[in-house]
Amino acid sequence: TRRVQPDMNDEFAKAQGYADTSALRRSIMEQTVRAKQQEAADAYADALVQQVIAGMEVDIPERMVQCQLDGLLQDMEQQLQSQGATMDAYLEMAGITREDLRRQAESSARASVEFELAMTEIARLENIRFTDAELEEKYTQMSALYGMTPEQLKQNLPIERLTHDLRLARARAIVVDSGKEI
Repeated sequence: TRRVQPDMNDEFAKAQGYADTSALRRSIMEQTVRAKQQEAADAYADALVQQVIAGMEVDIPERMVQCQLDGLLQDMEQQLQSQGATMDAYLEMAGITREDLRRQAESSARASVEFELAMTEIARLENIRFTDAELEEKYTQMSALYGMTPEQLKQNLPIERLTHDLRLARARAIVVDSGKEI
């Protein structure tokens, strides 16, 4: 089926909640600019994190990579199941074996471990900690986002995991902020 684009006129703009076509166009342009700015900021942040990782002097334990790889594949299998598919069906459709998939995903797993080790060390060096009140506030924010109570969220996201994830996020923010100072 072919989609028909509506005429860009004042009537259409008003139906979308804008005063006129000019306001709609301005809004579209502003959204596009914001999206491009965010994309650039994300690329900049990723480049800074990659510089930190490249400067690391640490041996990456192969066991950590394999555990991360197992987790990635388990997540993928759960996502497929939530969509009514199976890993075997996916592999058959893709024309690959489980071993092929593991080999393909290994670089992602290694990158995740490198990120985790680097940000964990930064969090340790910066003594990043969170108060109980900060953690409760984060549970409240996230529960509203996911449409569940904070107690339900706590069952799915233990406080240790939340704390760890927040420490890594704050460490990444420190890396990005330090790059802005240069």
